[in-house]
Amino acid sequence: GNTKSLAYTKPFPIIIKKGTGSLITTEDGRELLDFIAAYGAIIHGHAHPQINAALKKGIDDGVLFGTPTLLQHQLAQALCERIP
Repeated sequence: GNTKSLAYTKPFPIIIKKGTGSLITTEDGRELLDFIAAYGAIIHGHAHPQINAALKKGIDDGVLFGTPTLLQHQLAQALCERIP
């Protein structure tokens, strides 16, 4: 089963094709304002250019090395500075 509140809407489910900013486009071409925004997880909207660029760079650089990366090290330092 699916516990998401929008997994099914009468008379048929909404099937999403893509999202840009605060808009989502359904498979049948309707543009809808996305008031849910993944329940707050995508506060910057769908397909934000800067976030997409950072993700693409991360993918191009490789992921899951099994050892710390520079970004992980920098994040750990920043957290240690902010959290006593």
